Amino acid sequence: MIFAYLLVQGCNNCPYNGIPQLEKSVNSLKSYLPDSKVYIYYGYDETSKDKVSDIETFISSNNLIGVNIGHLKHNFPIIESKGIADSIKNPYRLNILIEKIYVLLNHDEKEELMFVDLDTVFKPNIKNFHINKNEAVVYSNERPLLNQRGLDNFFKQLNYPVKSSSRMYNTGFIYIPAEKRKAIAQEALDLVLQMNTISDTQRVAKDLDEQISLSIIIHKYFNRITNINHCLKHNMGQHIR
Repeated sequence: MIFAYLLVQGCNNCPYNGIPQLEKSVNSLKSYLPDSKVYIYYGYDETSKDKVSDIETFISSNNLIGVNIGHLKHNFPIIESKGIADSIKNPYRLNILIEKIYVLLNHDEKEELMFVDLDTVFKPNIKNFHINKNEAVVYSNERPLLNQRGLDNFFKQLNYPVKSSSRMYNTGFIYIPAEKRKAIAQEALDLVLQMNTISDTQRVAKDLDEQISLSIIIHKYFNRITNINHCLKHNMGQHIR
């Protein structure tokens, strides 16, 4: 099996060391699937260039495959919205999370890739998991999407049609069959950028735009979307800070 992680050691001066979580996740993965191929995508912004060497040391010492994505591609403005977003420790989190979509977009199309968030620990029954190239896999199916975070009105304002049956999926784990991965990632990327033409005051927690866009586009392409939360423990904390 082939897995990928993304690690950026902070953003806009927000202190964060993700290596301990990454190490815990990779160790759990390797203990149950020792032959797995593991990519670590990593990057930086102007405030975190000096942390890249620590990531590279970890990668080399654990025989992982490092992919340096360089400088973060986007610098979205600070989150203004109220409510849930008030508790976000890094108001620039979307600058990092959108890079997940670029990983899905740019990874070798010949490889069936599973993307894993840092704060994810594998359970023994991951050994029984097998991908099906006719379906997508996410960590979990959370709730109807348009009922959440003011998104119904937001997408009407954006003039972007979203199916009423769309679900909010937790994207702490993502598998999209390789033959459709690039197309889905491109549509999700386009949607995130379109969403950010409207002030984040129009929805709650703009930092979830990556999750929202992937949920909408994956739902558009697949009738069957499987949950893998029985094989993983995803802490869903503010792990990217």
